[in-house]
Amino acid sequence: MAPVDAQGGIAKSSVHTMRSKRILGSSILILVIGLITGALILYLNEPYSFQATTVAERKCPEYTVVEEYSKTVEKGRDIVKKLLKSFGSPGMAIAVSVDGRLVWSETFGYANVKQRVPVCPQTRFRIASLSKPITAAAVAVLYERGRLDLDVPVQRYVPGFPDKGATITTRHLLGHLAGIRSNEGSEPVSRKHYSSIAESLSVFKDDPLLFYPGTRFSYSNYGYVLLGAVIEGASGEDYGSFIQKTILEPLAMRHTTVGVEDSKIPDLSAFYEHIGNGEIREAPFVDYSRVLPSGGFVSTAEDLLLFSNAFLGGEILKPQTVNAMFTPQRTSDGKPTRYGLGWGIHKYNGRVYPYHTGHAVGAISCIMIDPQEKVILAMLSNLGMVTAREAEFVGPKPPDPAEIIEIFVNAKNR
Repeated sequence: MAPVDAQGGIAKSSVHTMRSKRILGSSILILVIGLITGALILYLNEPYSFQATTVAERKCPEYTVVEEYSKTVEKGRDIVKKLLKSFGSPGMAIAVSVDGRLVWSETFGYANVKQRVPVCPQTRFRIASLSKPITAAAVAVLYERGRLDLDVPVQRYVPGFPDKGATITTRHLLGHLAGIRSNEGSEPVSRKHYSSIAESLSVFKDDPLLFYPGTRFSYSNYGYVLLGAVIEGASGEDYGSFIQKTILEPLAMRHTTVGVEDSKIPDLSAFYEHIGNGEIREAPFVDYSRVLPSGGFVSTAEDLLLFSNAFLGGEILKPQTVNAMFTPQRTSDGKPTRYGLGWGIHKYNGRVYPYHTGHAVGAISCIMIDPQEKVILAMLSNLGMVTAREAEFVGPKPPDPAEIIEIFVNAKNR
């Protein structure tokens, strides 16, 4: 029993003892809570690794197969399985259209491995460099409206861009002929946020050109960032608003965004990267505000079909403009490149396909078009690197995506 003083109260020494015990008990409780909270934070932020081969079979119950193409889809699935085996992607979405009609849309694997969330048609992926054809389309819209000349110095639209002692035109930028450098060092994994395209120009605008414009082809993400500034100067609007009003809304691309924080995007896939020996983990955070016009979009496979079909259907551009965009550019000495205006040129089995691929942290993507047969393929995955090379595949060399185009062309013409 605690000692009592003359006034019948508890002795001061006992009060001190009880207070000490309470403080000690509270401190221990706080410590325990802190340890639990800290452990939880560490758990949530610890890279979650797994073997690529363990996740590819999960499927969303929602998918589309048009009956007349059902046997072709079976062949397509076999090709997709080979792609999944090669890349080790946790999740993938694929969509194919024929004559403007969606004939196959299916998903494979997980949008989030840890939470066991399957990829579904509405799952949004980073599309990486598939952003470039969208930017090129916006440039072409301004060209057709007479508000942008492809062959004058870019300083007409971006007065603050330094004079390099040689004329850089919008056409040069579209075809990667401008001599502007691309990513260097740790830039592709930058976490720095840029509040505007004008601000992101500071990354490269003062650097020297790699070569005299027009003399060589050199793929440049920053060339397309400068195109974003050209769009702003020619349109009088900020890049994101012009894209939304001119491309995304007219084509009902409701699952496509640019310049929106990841945390505010619904149905966004998690992002993954290889760490060797077929093992994959969650990719680190990367801020793509540095390269919005060249690699900052988020979309779905079905939305990308809407965009690509618009090229073939004359919905946003005239056929002659589209043909020019699908035509290989030439260097100043007359040599053809394998790139048009915003679109690469791919040859497979004697046929030529306008296409674009994308590679980024947590993304490998592809659009491919057969303009004559009006067959279009869009594929998105949630695993990727800054660049994709055969050495980074976890399995055998992947099949060419043109194989999928080819089987649907053959089925159409049977």
